[in-house]
Amino acid sequence: MKNLTLMMFLLALVFAGCNKTESVVGVSDAQLDSLNVPSKKYLTEVQLQDQVDQEIRDILTLANDERIADAIQIIGLTEQAVKHILDSSYIEATAKLEDAIGKAVVMTASRPDLSLFPLDVQITTRDVITDMDLLWGIRKEADRLTDQGYLQAARHLLKDLASEIEITTPMLPVATYPNALSLAAKALSEDKPDEALIILNTALSTVFVETRYVPLPLVRAERMLSEVSTLLEKGDKDADLNTLLENAEYQIHFAEALGYGKKDKEFEEMYSAIKKIKKEIKKVNDGDSADLTLRLREKLKTFKEKISKSKK
Repeated sequence: MKNLTLMMFLLALVFAGCNKTESVVGVSDAQLDSLNVPSKKYLTEVQLQDQVDQEIRDILTLANDERIADAIQIIGLTEQAVKHILDSSYIEATAKLEDAIGKAVVMTASRPDLSLFPLDVQITTRDVITDMDLLWGIRKEADRLTDQGYLQAARHLLKDLASEIEITTPMLPVATYPNALSLAAKALSEDKPDEALIILNTALSTVFVETRYVPLPLVRAERMLSEVSTLLEKGDKDADLNTLLENAEYQIHFAEALGYGKKDKEFEEMYSAIKKIKKEIKKVNDGDSADLTLRLREKLKTFKEKISKSKK
């Protein structure tokens, strides 16, 4: 974090001397004007953090899944079988393999729709603290460095530019795992321990790793739009709905600027939807703002899930 702070400070000094009228490549002046940090907040940082914490809790419900314990036990039995083979204890090795095969068959039968079973869930949170002007400046500098061939300098410049929850899940390919265990048991029965070892070590090394990245700015935008819906349902005329909408729009812009999604049409659709909601709120009885907000929340949720898909 100290290195990031220093980097931000040095870059701020560099960009302070740049021509203020120069546009960022690929971004119009009108867009830049709309990316200013909203002057007012409605939700506190604590309330927004609660939403992030809830997102993490929802992810970690998987960690309580009994499938994880079963999958870990199958791996453990396989490792014990390997140890027994190395000790020339083939009867014990066969017994461990039979136990592992039985558990794997039960797992496969209970959930035939799943070919991969989770072994663990690991959560990492990264949250860059900067404003939009500095972010665009860093992106522009990274483009310049890349164009000039300074790839490592660009990599170091960009490495901390993330605002996300990273979910890493090692997965057991249970659909094919029982076959490997059966082949190893057959090799042992035919007095081929070396072949059994190769099969089991190969099986143990074929654990897949799935990684997902959930953008924090979109999580925060979800919380803000949820608050808009709540206030509209209450008919709270004193609430500053525009402040919530402006902050939600800024968070969506921030996610786009960080590169979560690449010129996805959904970004423009969400910006347009926010403008429509603002217009509807000005009408008598808030017009159709409640329904439009609900549709926007659904679109945002679907978009977040789309760009957070697993990467193996």
